[in-house]
Amino acid sequence: MKKILCRGASLGFCVALLIFLGGCEGTFQASLAISHSFISVGGTGKVRIAIVNPPDAKTLQIGPTGKFTFNPAIISVTAVKGLNGFQVFASTTNNVTGEVRFAAGFPGGSIRPIMNMGVSNVQIDVIEIIVQAVGVSGSSSLLNITSVDVCTDRNGKDIIVTGIQAGEVTIQ
Repeated sequence: MKKILCRGASLGFCVALLIFLGGCEGTFQASLAISHSFISVGGTGKVRIAIVNPPDAKTLQIGPTGKFTFNPAIISVTAVKGLNGFQVFASTTNNVTGEVRFAAGFPGGSIRPIMNMGVSNVQIDVIEIIVQAVGVSGSSSLLNITSVDVCTDRNGKDIIVTGIQAGEVTIQ
């Protein structure tokens, strides 16, 4: 905790300064987004998981509590890979229940987005899931993440995932 002397300053200014200095040392926030994909009957496709507005992400773990879910009557998962410096260290796929769990990270570094003036949402793909269509034309599977078990920055501090945007795979 930092000591702040606020002699002669307004209470509002002192509170704002305390929030700024104290808040920057706390946890960061980001969200996840799952892409949408269209695949032909019997074909394969890619679905990506992105971290939106990542402060400096190094790890992402979905499981053992959380899971990436899909409809196994529509698609099956054949592989889970890392992107943009992230590597998948371990993953389990259950194509009967429609669940994937994985642990991934950025060895020796972290994703550090370059913020541009006027850009409000920076989205960096970190996971790629290869899927195969097993359903009929016109069917679709909602893709979701039930919860995030671990998400940290390069210093091991928690990144709180405040939202997860679901994705979808549609078979054409």
